[in-house]
Amino acid sequence: MRNKKDQIELSASDLGGFLNCRHLTELDKKVLNGELDKPDWNNPHTATLQERGLLHEASYLEFLESQGLSIVSIPEDMSYTEGMNLTVKAMEGGADIIAQGVLRSNQWFGKLDILRKVEGSSKLGSYSYEVMDTKLSRETKATSILQLCLYSEFLSEIIETEPVNMYVVTPGEPFNEERYRINDYKAYYSLIKDKLVSALEIENETYPDPVSHCDVCKWFDHCNQKRRDDDHLSFVAGLTSSQAKDLKSVDIDTLRDFATCSDDVLLGIDTNTDSLKRLKEQARMQLEARESGSPSFEIIDLQEERGLNRLPYPCDGDIFFDLEGDQYYRESGIEYLWGYSYLEDGELKYKASWALNYREEKKSFEDFIDYIVTQKTLYPHLKIYHYSAYEPGALKRLMGRYGTREREIDHLLRTQTFVDLYSIVRQSVRAGIEKYSIKDLEQFYQYERKAVLQELIPAKRQLEHALELGREDFVSSEVRDLVELYNRDDTDSTYYLREWLEGLRSIKEEEGEVLSRPLEVDGEIDEELNEHLQRLIDLRDALQDGVSEVPEERSPMKSSQWLLGDLVAFYRREDKVNFWEKFRLKDLDALELLEDKSGLSGLKLIDTVGGTAKCPIHRYSFIEQIADIKKGSQCFKEGLLNDEKIENFGSIEFIDYENRFIDIKKKAKFAELHPNALWIWNHINKKNKADRLMEYAEYILENGFETDSYKAATDILLGKDPRLKSSCPESYSPLERAKQMALSLDESFLAIQGPPGTGKSYTASRVILALIEQGHKVGVTGLSHKVICGLLDKVVEASGKENIPVTIFQKTNKEDETNEAISYINNKSLGDVLERDEPYVLGGTDFMWASENCRDVVDYLVIDEAGQFSLVGVLSIAHVAKNFILLGDGAQLQQPIQGSHPEGCEVSALDYIVGDHETLPSEKGVFLPTTYRLHPDICKFNSDLFYEGRLKAIPENICQVVTGETDFQNQSLSYVEVEHFGNTSSSIEELKRVKEIVTDLVSGKNFYTVFKDGKEVTSPVTYDSIKIISPYNAQVNLIRSEIPEVSVGTVDKFQGQEAPIVIYSMATSSPEDAPRGMDFLYSRNRLNVAVSRAECLFIMVANKKVFEPNCKTPYQMKLANTFCQYLSSAFTSTANGFS
Repeated sequence: MRNKKDQIELSASDLGGFLNCRHLTELDKKVLNGELDKPDWNNPHTATLQERGLLHEASYLEFLESQGLSIVSIPEDMSYTEGMNLTVKAMEGGADIIAQGVLRSNQWFGKLDILRKVEGSSKLGSYSYEVMDTKLSRETKATSILQLCLYSEFLSEIIETEPVNMYVVTPGEPFNEERYRINDYKAYYSLIKDKLVSALEIENETYPDPVSHCDVCKWFDHCNQKRRDDDHLSFVAGLTSSQAKDLKSVDIDTLRDFATCSDDVLLGIDTNTDSLKRLKEQARMQLEARESGSPSFEIIDLQEERGLNRLPYPCDGDIFFDLEGDQYYRESGIEYLWGYSYLEDGELKYKASWALNYREEKKSFEDFIDYIVTQKTLYPHLKIYHYSAYEPGALKRLMGRYGTREREIDHLLRTQTFVDLYSIVRQSVRAGIEKYSIKDLEQFYQYERKAVLQELIPAKRQLEHALELGREDFVSSEVRDLVELYNRDDTDSTYYLREWLEGLRSIKEEEGEVLSRPLEVDGEIDEELNEHLQRLIDLRDALQDGVSEVPEERSPMKSSQWLLGDLVAFYRREDKVNFWEKFRLKDLDALELLEDKSGLSGLKLIDTVGGTAKCPIHRYSFIEQIADIKKGSQCFKEGLLNDEKIENFGSIEFIDYENRFIDIKKKAKFAELHPNALWIWNHINKKNKADRLMEYAEYILENGFETDSYKAATDILLGKDPRLKSSCPESYSPLERAKQMALSLDESFLAIQGPPGTGKSYTASRVILALIEQGHKVGVTGLSHKVICGLLDKVVEASGKENIPVTIFQKTNKEDETNEAISYINNKSLGDVLERDEPYVLGGTDFMWASENCRDVVDYLVIDEAGQFSLVGVLSIAHVAKNFILLGDGAQLQQPIQGSHPEGCEVSALDYIVGDHETLPSEKGVFLPTTYRLHPDICKFNSDLFYEGRLKAIPENICQVVTGETDFQNQSLSYVEVEHFGNTSSSIEELKRVKEIVTDLVSGKNFYTVFKDGKEVTSPVTYDSIKIISPYNAQVNLIRSEIPEVSVGTVDKFQGQEAPIVIYSMATSSPEDAPRGMDFLYSRNRLNVAVSRAECLFIMVANKKVFEPNCKTPYQMKLANTFCQYLSSAFTSTANGFS
């Protein structure tokens, strides 16, 4: 940012600064205006990185020149105007490569690393250019993408053609050219750029609220002092932005206000006051420490099996463990230093293992686990102490990533070997400190670090920079020694923290309190399970034997073989995560369950509402909270002790979030149990699926891929095209093509991708009838009974319309037995159906089909919603049919996965077939290109973003609009802005606006038109014409309680449904407030489903900050870009009306 000729000139770095923090831009503006001095701030690594960057760029240019490309370099010692003239001249001359080009547009300017000539048409002639940026880091940052978007915009103005791609060039063998589609980021870039320009034109009142960029910002000292002067609530340890908002609503604006307020004031806040009272005590301790100048602590009242009661007996073999990691290393981050302290002959010793690449990381992981297992034989009761949940989480993640040491990790978790001292501290001690980091606690147990942190952190950053740049050889032994010292201080400090906590135990015991220790847990698994685990390991090792660990070195067939090896333990990994979750929930108290979606707190018995005298159904009220609890779930009481059996006391019969009550059917032995809080947990037996998967893998291991059995599933696994007995012309209609390809399958598969409203179920039902007419037996499966019922109902309907008789059977839940044309069966009658000779349709979940009795029982197996059906699920039922037909849409809701798995294991069957394409290629099957549901404008938005522009609406749907006296008349996509702050998963502000919108629409003065059955149909807008969707259950419950006349739900509830008008309430105030992170909030698939429910009008209600996320990676930018694209496509409404 600089002043030139009465105009502020901007560069790409200003975009990055604005993205990171709006207040930063305001401060830079004040420097420009002479109101502030620029802070004296220097990053010691900047010069080194710049030098290495220039070397990398020069090396890449040499490589390009060696390829025979002509290169024009723009000299640096000239003005921007001269440089730009030379750059344009070089483009007009058709240079292959232009290095250090200069471009500008209005107040923007920039110097590009490389412009590369590409085929295409532009103002220049029969060629064009695209922008390339050389970066040392192998992890591309969001700021790099913004820079490339800016330079691509400069370029498009000169050549009068928009470039398609832009590139980041990173070190590789010899170089990696990462391609990014500009349209995947353009809307987000444009929004950030426009916001920055607008911010420069007016005076903005911004406040230095803490953000993630603060840690590396030149303005940190300035902003931190402002917060200190204001006694900002952010200094209260553990206080969230949502809670700060609640406190400000009752005029509590400072830490002092909070520490000194009465409990009666907190009662005026419509939220959990127990949590706020606990935080108020924390604020009190901090205020006392500040005023006394000496931080102090107090021991919290102890509860059974909580806090100090969770400290195990010290053992000579105990280990004090800490990892150093770099989350920006390549795609997945890396744990590069494995350090631990231990006692030997009474002296504290330290060991470390370095891992500067993924192979070394795998070895360090395996070596550490093997060391623990060996030590366990010497010290059976040893514990691994760590501070925070990061270390065991990292070990579980690495176990999943590398598919190794699964049995050992499981055993360590079963025996409760890991001890998190952070959770023990938080349950035991309240201290006058702003953060409960181990470094902040050290003052209480007088631990003196071996080196000053300010001296060690630069060495740590230097090492991590080198890792990200792929320059491990630049890491000196001195830097390694300093980082090891940093790590050892943490591991040693963990030991002394444990000793301090032991001292606190002694104090309480001397005061007469009786404290307990955790019971030792055996953790042994039965012999049968042990044999099964060994069989899994042996099978995986045999499949992967002789296959390179480096993905790039594998042939397509070897890649499939390696993947199959990783898949064999898929169900075991899923089960383990589920059981780990069970033990995590068991340890939560009522306050913690209040904040966990699997828990309910504040239960009070209302009445007995059913059941029997022996097994009654009790109704309980519960307090306001966010929960995700469904009918049929098993429930467990809070506060189970270690010596108690973990046994459910009943199951959920009904839950009403609006009126906040729950009905629980009790087991006889627990009829009189009335808990204060509960948690839910369920386990589904997947043994049959796991057994069939192993049988398939063992068959492939013994016979290879080219065999006479399992052909269809194997074709899918190998990534082959469908094998047909006869070709099918592209000129056929999608329906006819689907029929002909299905009938021509030669023990292979057919994929059908059906975007919203394209008649996927219509097509599928006709394909099934065509197969029945030819005498085939057809199976139908899907992820749930509901999905299967939906398709079978369509088959019944099609049978009547097409006058093709069909016999249909289904094995399902009792409540789903609703169609008189379907014969519902159970396990006993299933065998009789399978023995029938005549053609039939049989529906059931993959649990039914995974039975050994279902081997080769049908000619075709149709898998509905295959975008949610896992690849491993297909392999688990590979024995069922000669041919597979997969229906679905990978751009809609994806399959739910619990565990951490090796790369490639989590993919859905349909996504695996689609591969690197955005939509299904014609050689893989049939893409249904015409939607009969959506208005053309809604269709265009979805088509451009999710379907490569292939999806089109029928022209007649142009009539589908809302008319009348509403502000939304003749709109298709609309955005209603609602300002709010600190909301996480519910927003009263949005609720009020949604209620106003609904009231306006159903006033009796508005109408909607849809094109149905070949004609336009106009009807008045009623409550039944509207559906309201939100990402979060808490907002769904809030809206449902206030607008009960309208159908309200999450995206999951409405997949497959439609309505003339859909309202989407985002609820969260900002990405930082979103409880499930950016991946969930900005899920492209969920937005696709939500928008495509609307026939006429889609209204998004959201805070404007939702569209301004501080993205760190291209992946996050791509997520946010979808929402920014919506904003640019929609009519916008503020308090002042539409624009």
